[in-house]
Amino acid sequence: MRVVLDTNVLLTCISRASPTRPIFDAVLQEQITLLVSTDILLEYEEILGQRASPSVAHNVLEALSNLPSISRHEARYRWRLPYADPDDQKFVDAYVAGQADYLVSHDRHFDELAAAGFPAVRVVSAAEFVQLLSD
Repeated sequence: MRVVLDTNVLLTCISRASPTRPIFDAVLQEQITLLVSTDILLEYEEILGQRASPSVAHNVLEALSNLPSISRHEARYRWRLPYADPDDQKFVDAYVAGQADYLVSHDRHFDELAAAGFPAVRVVSAAEFVQLLSD
């Protein structure tokens, strides 16, 4: 399964006490392929550094960079789909470029993608994705 994780999901799923921890465990155990781009990794580093600590950000990115189940996809085309937060475009671009199965996010802005129709982007919440992992 090929997945793009919005930063808000990565931030919550790295905690061992989080109900969404199975997502991070699935990444670490190479049960899913995590699709990233340079822009996504930079945002992961920035937000983890701010909300957790620079050392947590470094450790998470180091762990991710050493996993064979991490797949980098730099967008050659920017879709510029109409929705409220253009800063999230990098996640859609990685989704399309990497032919992802799911984009996992807590962000309601992604709900607007359903109206675009093409390219089809399957957005699920972290709780929904945890359920998919357990099925």
